[in-house]
Amino acid sequence: MNKAHTYFTALIFLSAMACNKQSKPTIPCGACPLYLVRQGITVKIVDKTTGDDLFFGNGAPYKTSQLKLYQLINGKPDSIFADVDTGARDFFIGVNPVNNAETINMQIANLSEDNLVIQTSLSGPCCPQLVINSVFFDGTLVYSKSNGPQVIVLKK
Repeated sequence: MNKAHTYFTALIFLSAMACNKQSKPTIPCGACPLYLVRQGITVKIVDKTTGDDLFFGNGAPYKTSQLKLYQLINGKPDSIFADVDTGARDFFIGVNPVNNAETINMQIANLSEDNLVIQTSLSGPCCPQLVINSVFFDGTLVYSKSNGPQVIVLKK
């Protein structure tokens, strides 16, 4: 037991020394907040001809449960869930901040499948936040960081 204690103490000492010898960042960073910020996009889906909301309001032709989102992970579909905000009448789709581009497949009921391509980056070296640079819906730019709305309207 004494030998194990000696090895453990040596391991902690060496770890502490290794941390002290690492180069310091050029920009001093303070502690980042521990809360999670929702990172993603907010979308409203409307009829491309009439502009009527497809999911909310009187006479909406689809239920929110009929919106299916997924990504291909290693060639297999992986479901994505959109948060439904019935008060604002929109959907929030989370975006993974690890990749520079996310491709999300979207299908409403039995309609043809659509693609969302979300191009992202991270802001700054300290406590980086996700930045949505652009969003393409079926190849058409529907949002850009320079002129984009808070809620992205998808015309289906």
